[in-house]
Amino acid sequence: MTRDYEPSKSIIRKYADLLVHYGCNAGKGLKKGQTVLLTAHEDAKPLYMATREAIWNAGGNVIGRYIPEEDRGPASTFLLKKGSNAQLTFFPKEYYKSLIETVDQSIFIISDDPDALEGVDPKKISIAKKTMGSYSKMRRQKEQQGKFKWTLCYYGNQKEAKEAGLTYKEYWRQIIRLNF
Repeated sequence: MTRDYEPSKSIIRKYADLLVHYGCNAGKGLKKGQTVLLTAHEDAKPLYMATREAIWNAGGNVIGRYIPEEDRGPASTFLLKKGSNAQLTFFPKEYYKSLIETVDQSIFIISDDPDALEGVDPKKISIAKKTMGSYSKMRRQKEQQGKFKWTLCYYGNQKEAKEAGLTYKEYWRQIIRLNF
């Protein structure tokens, strides 16, 4: 989708620095040597790339999770629509256990698609969420021990701007006004 507006590189860099230097460690910033699980949807690529760079510049490590536009649900939208129960309940426990043991921080750049789960059976969404419940539990346990922190931020997209009755540029002006 072509956009009639892009936030400036300066704004994106400031946003990334905000996430890394203030969003991590409950406002204290990323510590050198910490590992960050960085997650973003495809249309948030500018902020994903800038945040990855800011993490490295701060002396941190990145485990990246870059999600294609089509995979906006609790699992791949294709999997939710076409997958079997066996596929929806597949949970690689050792992978997620190792991931949680490795990361100190999580930064998730949210870029919602209000239509992402349109036409998906709610029962399948529930199965996928239940399957990932074990991962959530592992993450919460580490968080309760004070060994894991997370940060969420928002990257505006055209669908959300339209839902709000704004142009993409107006929508981003709101995001900038609220954050900077």
